[in-house]
Amino acid sequence: MARIIVYIDESGNPFANEIAFSTAAAWCAIGKDAGREKPLESTVDSMKRYLIDDGKYKWAREIHHRGMPDDYVEFLIFLAMNKARTDDTIQGESFYWDRSPLRFTMNAGNPHAVECLNPDMNAQKLGNFMRLSAIGNLLRPFCTYQGTEELRTEIVLDAEVWKSVIDRYDPGLRKMIDNARIKPVIHYCKSAKTPGLQIADLAAGIVRQYLLKSTQRAAYRLLQSNELINIKSARP
Repeated sequence: MARIIVYIDESGNPFANEIAFSTAAAWCAIGKDAGREKPLESTVDSMKRYLIDDGKYKWAREIHHRGMPDDYVEFLIFLAMNKARTDDTIQGESFYWDRSPLRFTMNAGNPHAVECLNPDMNAQKLGNFMRLSAIGNLLRPFCTYQGTEELRTEIVLDAEVWKSVIDRYDPGLRKMIDNARIKPVIHYCKSAKTPGLQIADLAAGIVRQYLLKSTQRAAYRLLQSNELINIKSARP
């Protein structure tokens, strides 16, 4: 049976005086024996080839939203959605959801507002709260799953950013997303070696840029139109 794999990354800082901390999750279905660093490889390779052909070698080493001009960001996310349809490293026609095999969930928080409403919350607790609440929102499609089959699920996070937070709150996080049919396994990977994390980084940056400056609108609308809401019942 196929597995669902969810790649999560962030944009901005989850600390006081920051008004937009955004996160995004890239969802796809993979074969039962696929690794975590292989899915979406063909898609990201196509994105990198475009940048190399255009002489943008710096961005081609690892896909990052930070510092990338708006027109490149918008083209790359459209390219990702198109190439994912024929990417043989993921399930091309996922039976867990309709339309594109690559789908997204998005979340945006306001650390400044949370800090103002909770003045006794120190910087570490504020950062932890923002990241954990973001994960809860990004994984909300799991709450819609009504199938009777066990749903094999993996969540992949950037080790540099997320590991210390998840380790501290692991029991609470599992209680939040576990149920009788979904038992997520959490993994940490380096984004430079994980195409799915690079796509999630691009998506998170698009959300933040749209909220702060109202730019990258076409890219943001593309993410919205491919937002994952429901997970259907699985089939063998």
